[in-house]
Amino acid sequence: MLLTFSRSGLVAEAKQIFDAIPQHNSVSWDAMLVCYAQSGDAHSSKRLFDAMPEHDLVAWNALLAGHAQLGQPEAAAQTFDEIKMVERPDAICFVSIMTVCELEQCRECFVSMVGDFGVVARKQHYSCLVDVLGRAGHITKAMDLITNMPFEEDCVDWMCFLDACRRHSDVAHGAQGAKRLLEIDPGNSGALVVLGSMFTFGKGVKVVDQVLGK
Repeated sequence: MLLTFSRSGLVAEAKQIFDAIPQHNSVSWDAMLVCYAQSGDAHSSKRLFDAMPEHDLVAWNALLAGHAQLGQPEAAAQTFDEIKMVERPDAICFVSIMTVCELEQCRECFVSMVGDFGVVARKQHYSCLVDVLGRAGHITKAMDLITNMPFEEDCVDWMCFLDACRRHSDVAHGAQGAKRLLEIDPGNSGALVVLGSMFTFGKGVKVVDQVLGK
């Protein structure tokens, strides 16, 4: 029951079950911690983490993911360093830390993940690199990574790319990204909304029509 409430993000219900358990084990501790972290309650997450008799990798990952979710790079970096002193970081751990890194740090994490810790790079890790490249304004490199990574590109990658184009006012790449996204998912209206937002109304309609081939 606790796991069900935790996975559903029902914090109050999970806490009620957690408090009713006479003796906790690692599963109950971790489930409650994950619930707090996913809800964005950093204070309760840290308080519970500090109260735990032992910390397994699930607990560390929950704490780290909570910092990443709240956009707390310094706290995330500190937690990541602490993890490396007591555990061997796994793929989930690297996704969380790469999410809040700047470009060079993200690259270093990726290289270290594969070279130092032997973690096989997953789709999520490449998506993190796409995001950080886009945020840093390296639009062409972000597009190259999407099209050349050893995984099938998806709508999430292209929407992330489009958002980067919008932030950096890169209309040309935005149009290319929107066109590719619509090839993958013809019903994705979000691509046209983001693309159209880069222009004044009249010009936006014209460019959207061009992307749609009208």
